Amino acid sequence: MLCMAAIPHNATEAVLASTAMVVTEATFGRNVLAASLPVVVVFHSGSCAASRALVPIIRRIGPAFGGQLVVALVDVDAETMIADQYNVQAVPSLVVFQDGEPKLRLIGFAAEGLVQELFREAAGGCSTHMFWRPTEEAFEDAVLVPLLEDWRWQYTRQAACVLHGGRRSRRGRVDILVHSAEPDRPLTLFENKRLVLGQRDVQAAVSQAEGYAEALQAPSFVVAAPSGMWVYAMHGRFAA
Repeated sequence: MLCMAAIPHNATEAVLASTAMVVTEATFGRNVLAASLPVVVVFHSGSCAASRALVPIIRRIGPAFGGQLVVALVDVDAETMIADQYNVQAVPSLVVFQDGEPKLRLIGFAAEGLVQELFREAAGGCSTHMFWRPTEEAFEDAVLVPLLEDWRWQYTRQAACVLHGGRRSRRGRVDILVHSAEPDRPLTLFENKRLVLGQRDVQAAVSQAEGYAEALQAPSFVVAAPSGMWVYAMHGRFAA
């Protein structure tokens, strides 16, 4: 089982009091599939650092949604049949069940604000089967803005940019532009995506961000998504 171990520096591993219930193969049908409310099932493993960081967040958030949804914990090391049945290949994974069917899926560690956003959507009812993806604004508010403010970086959201190419110029907007005291001196920029599923998605975002960085003469750029961040210098990738 793959452990999605990328977690932020301030993630806690403290054990908190919980209203989340532990479910097993014997109780999964009754407590999850037959539940009248949506159920957020957290597939986790005690051997995975990202799981140990996420479970306390789930336990802390869960009580605020009492009466709207149910939170259930499945230990994949002990309940391999449940994990196999629902194709859980990495932990932590959050799967929202409604009317006995898996509806939404989130793989990997998520910041508290994103977990709250997922819970709100789950409580409102899910109509499709899909990988869950927050809005770009929700992702920025929950993950990127707190990081930038913690680092005391100055930034502008939705910064205007003029792209030159071909026979005419066109206008664009940079999701987050990080700059010095003067906004016209960019240090880096963020191109944010709701969902990145593979290298093709990353490369498409890189091409877009590179155009912005060239137009603004920024020395680097970042492609960011709930699943990770990719950092590039204008003359080659220097971190991941």
